[in-house]
Amino acid sequence: MRDVFLVGIVEQNEESQRLLRRIFLDRGYDVEMVNSLAAAMERIQAVKAASRRPFDLIVADHSPPAFDGFGFLKAAHVLLPQAKLVLYTDYRIDECIHLALDQDVGNVIAKTSPPDAEELIYTADSLLRQQIRGLEGHLAPGTEIRISQVRRPAIDKHQVIDDVRGFLEALNGATEYLRDVVGLVLDEMIENAAYNAPQEKDGSKRYERGMDIVLSDAEVVTVAFGCDRRYFGFSVSDALGTLSREDILRNLDRALNRGPAVIAEHGGGGFFLMRRFIDRFIVNIERGKRTDCIGLIDLAADRSQAEIANKSIHVFQVGGFESEVGVA
Repeated sequence: MRDVFLVGIVEQNEESQRLLRRIFLDRGYDVEMVNSLAAAMERIQAVKAASRRPFDLIVADHSPPAFDGFGFLKAAHVLLPQAKLVLYTDYRIDECIHLALDQDVGNVIAKTSPPDAEELIYTADSLLRQQIRGLEGHLAPGTEIRISQVRRPAIDKHQVIDDVRGFLEALNGATEYLRDVVGLVLDEMIENAAYNAPQEKDGSKRYERGMDIVLSDAEVVTVAFGCDRRYFGFSVSDALGTLSREDILRNLDRALNRGPAVIAEHGGGGFFLMRRFIDRFIVNIERGKRTDCIGLIDLAADRSQAEIANKSIHVFQVGGFESEVGVA
């Protein structure tokens, strides 16, 4: 029997309300919708006061300055601390990552017309059912996934990148520019996983970037890639899970809003490149177990511009170290 979760959605536009309601109802969710932040807060307060079943997921519109979804989610979290929070916006997301960091909101979905049902539902499923998808879960069923391991990053990463570029060269729609971008991103992401994920017990880095190291079995980096009819997808994974959602958002905030000099000082260049050049960037974190960084490229998308104007942020985190309660 499918679990049923109560979803509260705050959305100004009546047509969007209708479409969003249908998307969630069709997947077995209970849905309540309102068209203002004030009405949403009144509803949450009423549910709280009556000790009724609380909302498990709150999806809030963000259209500043009139519609402050971040401020609303902050207030809602005080009343319903167990609820998962998602922002849904047509505002430029890069400019509000600092707010996502401040409010600990790991999923900010860019509005599309019509709404992207697949993206909305996998976000809800991942948060509420803790069904985190690896690369295979973002490509069509039956898609062949090729897997390589990086044990000696100074050498192995070049072979992996050559393999991926060769795979892309055979695909329709994969231009030389796209191959170069994927190669650049993979280089950074592999180095991030190889040199930053392994840590000493005190949390300090075990290896310095650029060292000619041989990773242990527990530290090996896994690179996977494949292509269905829509997406070319790839992932870079480690089996350590030392990153947190806060780490990802802080790195993105530094890189996107404070300039290249900050990347040079603090690192995080791989996340910056994934955010800037990859159509859909997803991070899965199981603290103490694994980190998957997944990139999806729509091969039919218009590549006349290097950067897509607005893209969602997805950082899913489950599990925790002994000092943490599992969160998503």
